[in-house]
Amino acid sequence: MESRINIEAKSIVLSKGAATLTDAAMEATVSYDDELTGSGQVHIAELAAAGVKLRDIACPVVIESESLKMRSINTRLFDGVLHADIEVGLLQPGMPASVSAHVEGLDLAAFTQEMKPPSVNITGLANGDATVKFDRAGLKDLKVALKATENVSLNRDLLRQALLSEYVGTVTGGKTLKQIVLDVAGESDQRPFDSAELTLGLDRDRITGQAVLRSEELNFTVDLKLDPGALMDALRLRQ
Repeated sequence: MESRINIEAKSIVLSKGAATLTDAAMEATVSYDDELTGSGQVHIAELAAAGVKLRDIACPVVIESESLKMRSINTRLFDGVLHADIEVGLLQPGMPASVSAHVEGLDLAAFTQEMKPPSVNITGLANGDATVKFDRAGLKDLKVALKATENVSLNRDLLRQALLSEYVGTVTGGKTLKQIVLDVAGESDQRPFDSAELTLGLDRDRITGQAVLRSEELNFTVDLKLDPGALMDALRLRQ
């Protein structure tokens, strides 16, 4: 039997506030023959998740058995372009979900202005890929790989503080490390780099990875270790 469904909602809040959908609508034709199948179109005026707001999302939707799949999502993200596929196991235990995304021209300056990471001001245009898997219990898998090679820079104050805190007190050839760091960091508010890379993954329920900035005179690496629950709580406060 085939049926036509039309769903509209002013606001939808997912489990534990993981995401909020505003002015969401779905039109689809569904049928049931041993399992539920269907296809249609989804439009979401705004989707807020992990502190990020995506607007004017329109894409095809496919219903297969216990899952809803949104394919070929194209929208703007931090002045760049986001291409994504989303799958949600609506009728599966724990409601597992996965997101596969590719970004092009993501503006790191726009990211820092919007997200306001403490003491960080980074610029550049990044491209890359990300996959995220989660359910009601939390994050299950994460892979992120981003690279920027255009207009990359990091604020001088953060760079100086990081280098000094790691090597404080060292003396080389009569010149204190503090002076060496000042020379390497330069005089400009932003220290230019040739490239920047970010990799993230999930290791034993912790997000781990590296941020690496490279230039001819200096390679700067930051090891990252984050608690997913604490990170999501902090990002939800921005929604």
